[in-house]
Amino acid sequence: MRRTGVMGRARDDAIHFATAVRTGGPTAVGEAGPPSQEQAPPMPDMSQMPPEMAEGMARMQANSEFFLAYLLPATIGYIPDIAALRAASPRIAIGAGDASAGQMPHQAARALAEKLSIAAVDFPGDHQGFATHAGPFAEVVDKALRGS
Repeated sequence: MRRTGVMGRARDDAIHFATAVRTGGPTAVGEAGPPSQEQAPPMPDMSQMPPEMAEGMARMQANSEFFLAYLLPATIGYIPDIAALRAASPRIAIGAGDASAGQMPHQAARALAEKLSIAAVDFPGDHQGFATHAGPFAEVVDKALRGS
C-alpha cells in the first residue's frame, strides 16, 4: 500500500530502494529495482580530488550498501511524536538545506515543520551544509535558535 503525502511517498520510495539493495533486486514482481546510473548524479572524478577527500569518498562508497540496507530503513521508520515536540522546551528549529530542494531530507524537514506549525529555516547548502558551508551555516543556526 502506497502512503500519501510527501513524507509517506518519500518513506515508501526509500524503503523500496533499501529493500532492493539488501535483496539485490526488485521488491515485488513488476517493480523496478534500484535507480539506474542514468538517474543518479555523476560521481566526481576521484583523480581530481585531494588524497584525503578521495579516501573519504572510497570509505563512503564501501559503506553505502550497509547504510542503505540496514541503517536507512531504521531511520526512515522513525515517526516523531508531534505533541511532545510541540510541548518541548527549549525552542525547536527545523532546518532545510536550500540546495536540496525536492530531495527527501528537504521534503522531510518541510513536512515536519508544517506538522509543528512552524516555518522551516533555510540553511546554506544541502543536507550536509554544516560541513560544506560551515561559517554561514553556523550563523543561521545562531539566528534560528535565538529566534531572530
